[in-house]
Amino acid sequence: IHFLAPSMARKRNAVTLEFEETKTEALRQDDLIRILPGECFPVDGAVVHGTSSVNCALLTGESSLVSVSSGARVNAGTWNQQAPLEVSVVASGSSTRLGKILAAMEQGLANKEPIVTYLDRVGQAFVVAVLALTCVGFFLGLSVSWHEAVNRALAVAIVVCPCTFALATPLAMSLAISRCAQAGVLVKGADVVERLSHVKAVFFDKTGTLTFGELQVTEWEELEPGAAQALLALEVRSALPVAKAIQRRFQGEIRALPEVQGFQERAGRGVSGRIHGSLYEARSLAGNATGTQIGVFRDEVLVGTMVLSDQTRPDSKAAISRLR
Repeated sequence: IHFLAPSMARKRNAVTLEFEETKTEALRQDDLIRILPGECFPVDGAVVHGTSSVNCALLTGESSLVSVSSGARVNAGTWNQQAPLEVSVVASGSSTRLGKILAAMEQGLANKEPIVTYLDRVGQAFVVAVLALTCVGFFLGLSVSWHEAVNRALAVAIVVCPCTFALATPLAMSLAISRCAQAGVLVKGADVVERLSHVKAVFFDKTGTLTFGELQVTEWEELEPGAAQALLALEVRSALPVAKAIQRRFQGEIRALPEVQGFQERAGRGVSGRIHGSLYEARSLAGNATGTQIGVFRDEVLVGTMVLSDQTRPDSKAAISRLR
């Protein structure tokens, strides 16, 4: 599990109350650990303190970040994105959700896939044929000498050795699954790899697969001077993916931000706050064909519009062509 989740964690010392590095195997249920932004969760646990966003793509396949706060469950192998979190340990090692998935993968490797079962049957007949050919080579060589007979028998046995059937195919399957895991793709068993050769149609969840899985601002129209500064002043207080995209759009362009009072962030409703006595809001408008549309309002008057979308990866077209 340690090639997908950290082997070390910051555990709070019950005496000094300081967080100290410790091995994941030494963690016990209800231990308190700290996970910093950009770090991978080493265990399954429950958030005790902090609010952040988590990338769960390894376990769910979804690239969209998941917001977590006190009481939320987090899993080993997922990544903390925005802010420090203190997590109470629920399970570690093989008891985690990731550990159980990997255990299922190992069990799948232990079961013989159809191609190996088939090769076992072919191999039995092949061994008999090899022994027969070896004997034929030996007896043909006897007409020359004992030395020639042994040489011919060994030559036949070495050249047509059935080790390919016994070793090469299972080894190739194991290496393929291992390399997939290192690339972040979990394959349940070798039979899955074999079935890929019979695939006729592929369905894509485009977000994070054919696209980057990260929102980017593609259009911005300022209808009133100062709308950009007000929007950025609100969004820097948020850790949501839309806010991060807006922050990247104006990074280095806007330096001085106005003071925000009464900031509020409502799930699915946007952000709001008072700036210079006026109520500014940033909320979603009706979506369009190009992406998600955001409106900036000052006292219910539209002062700016923005479109965010997830951009297609440059190599997506080539990848689909190769699959075809």
